[in-house]
Amino acid sequence: MKFSRLLLAIILSVAASAAVAAYVASKHAGGAASASESAYARVIRTGTLRCGYGVFAPYFTKDLKTGKYGGVIHDVVEAVGNHLGLKIVWAEEVGLGDIATALKTGKIDAYCGGVWSIGKRVRVIDYTDPVFYEPIFVYVRSDDHRFDKNFAALDSSTARVAMIDGEGSSLIAAAEFPKARPVSLPQLSTYADMFNLVVMNKADFLLTAPLGEHTFAKNNPGQLRPLDKPVRIFPMDGFVISYGEPALRDILNQAQKNIRNNGIIDKILDRYDPGHTLFWRVAKPYIRPQDPQGK
Repeated sequence: MKFSRLLLAIILSVAASAAVAAYVASKHAGGAASASESAYARVIRTGTLRCGYGVFAPYFTKDLKTGKYGGVIHDVVEAVGNHLGLKIVWAEEVGLGDIATALKTGKIDAYCGGVWSIGKRVRVIDYTDPVFYEPIFVYVRSDDHRFDKNFAALDSSTARVAMIDGEGSSLIAAAEFPKARPVSLPQLSTYADMFNLVVMNKADFLLTAPLGEHTFAKNNPGQLRPLDKPVRIFPMDGFVISYGEPALRDILNQAQKNIRNNGIIDKILDRYDPGHTLFWRVAKPYIRPQDPQGK
């Protein structure tokens, strides 16, 4: 009798252990499946797009008192989300050099702060279509005429170039003016910090788009001026995603096309650039035919 009870206890114990092991295995398998879920599938399942961002006024701004976000890229991203029926969640601020890692680890579904598709970045991250194009100029102090019509003088060890680590202008400077001495600021520094390096004579020049300098000049008029021709012309891309996410890229691109064709993007750009001097608009993919009267 005692032997039968002992045998029954052993059988029950083995069965319980097997059940626990099966439950743990099933939970582990479920976690693995979740980890392999694509960003597109996650966005569609949750109805949200988790965005990383960088605070670079006026592309993307954050009110320190209210926490409210704004800026031209912010407004375009929100319009895309509204068009797709997705809630935009501004998940976390991400340094430009950390975008690829944040995407790969799933911290964000997309970087939505606006960046240039430039240099080595294109090897590790994918971009949606441009929201607009930006010419990149060399800016110097208003009273500094050493480089007027003399770009060769910029590519010298005696010239100091202001930059932010990982930001697009640092890559341009390395390519265009490799001999210039970099004066670098850490990631998450602001454009104003970079501009002030030149104003305070800690650097001789910087590379930026007219919009950035225009914003700085509102509080610092007459401090900087551009040299006469752009160094590069870059697309300002609204979204950055991981490679291998064609479905996510396609729906974001299609939404951008739709809100561009119905005039929403132009209205947003006009709020920030009513004179059409800061943003170079994307050409429409069609030509309106003239009516029979030639009007």
